Amino acid sequence: MDKYDDFVDNSYTKVIEGLKTYKVRFEKVLKSHQDLYNSIAKHEKIFYQDSSIQLQMLKHCTKVNSDYFNILSDFVYDDEESLEFFRYDLKRFNFVLKLIARDWSPDYELERSCWFGPIIKTLEKSFESADRDNKKILCLGDGLLRLPLELCRKGFITDGVMEDILKISIASHLNKLTEINAFTIYPFVDKWSDLVSSVGQQKPVTFPDITFDMEDSQEELDLTREPTVIAARFLADYDPSMNQEKVDAVATSGYFNLSRNIPLIISTIHHNLRSGGIWVNNGPLINDYDVDYDSKSCFREWGYDDIKKALRKQGFTILSYNHEERSTFCYNRYYMSNEVYEMLFFIVRK
Repeated sequence: MDKYDDFVDNSYTKVIEGLKTYKVRFEKVLKSHQDLYNSIAKHEKIFYQDSSIQLQMLKHCTKVNSDYFNILSDFVYDDEESLEFFRYDLKRFNFVLKLIARDWSPDYELERSCWFGPIIKTLEKSFESADRDNKKILCLGDGLLRLPLELCRKGFITDGVMEDILKISIASHLNKLTEINAFTIYPFVDKWSDLVSSVGQQKPVTFPDITFDMEDSQEELDLTREPTVIAARFLADYDPSMNQEKVDAVATSGYFNLSRNIPLIISTIHHNLRSGGIWVNNGPLINDYDVDYDSKSCFREWGYDDIKKALRKQGFTILSYNHEERSTFCYNRYYMSNEVYEMLFFIVRK
C-alpha cells in the first residue's frame, strides 16, 4: 500500500503531501500498466501497438494535473481545528478534478443547470429581488462554491459551509483567478475500463468559465457581494448549542451523500432556519459517504420515501417533493456508460 493512502489525523499535512506527490503516485499506476504491457508475449503485442503511446500521453496528462496541484499547494487552508478528517488518498484527488470540471468548466454548463438550476429558480421565486440583499442563504453540499456564487449573482447573502480542507483550498485559488479558462486539467485519467475510445481517458477540460472578478469576466455578473466560505463541520458547529445566526433559506445539493446520519442533518437544518424559512434540495442520495469521515451512523441506508417521512416528523411543511428528473455527474461521451442519477428535489418550510 502507498504510504500516502493511510488515514491520518493531520488533514493539512495530508493535503500538502497529496498535492505535491500526485505525479509520483499516479506514475506508479502508469508503471504498473507499462509492466503489464511488457509482460505480454511478443507475438501478442501486435494487438496492443498503441499502448505505449497511450501511456506516454497519460504521463503528459498526469504532469498537467500535477502542475495544477503544485500551484494549489500554496493555497492550502491551514486551520483545521473545526474541520472533519477525510481520507485523502489518490482516489480523492482524482475526484476533485471531476468536481472542478462539473462546477467550473464551460463543458458542463448543462449539467450544472440540472443540479443547481431548480434550487436557484425556487429561491428566486421565493424572495423578491428588492428584498434579497437582506436574505441569508446557507449552502451545503459536495461542491466547489459555484452554487453560492450563482445565488450571490441573484442578490442574496450567501454562506458556503465547507468541511474539507482540499475543497476549501481549491475555492480559495478560484477566488484569485482573473482570466477565463486559464487552466487545463485531465479529470478522467483514472478511468481504465468501459471506454469507447482511449480519447475518453485523455479528455482535457478547461476552467474557470467565469471568475469572481467582475471587471475581467466576459459575462456581466450581477454581484452585490461574493459568497462567504465558512470552514466548519455543519453537524457539529451548527448544533443547537452553538447559537448560530438563523438563516432565511438552506440550499443543499449533494449533501445527503456525505453522511448517513440523515435524521441529524434534518434536525440541524430545521434548527438553523428562521420560522417560515425554506429548505431547497436537489441531488441524488448516493450513499457514498466515507465511513472514517462519518463515524455516527444509522443502522441502514435511507430511501427517498424515508426522507419524506422524516421531514414531516421534524415539523417541516412539504411544499414540493419529487424525484422525476435525472442527471449525470461529469458526463464523458467516450464512456460506454455514464451513471444517471435520480435527483431528489424538494422544497420544505419551517
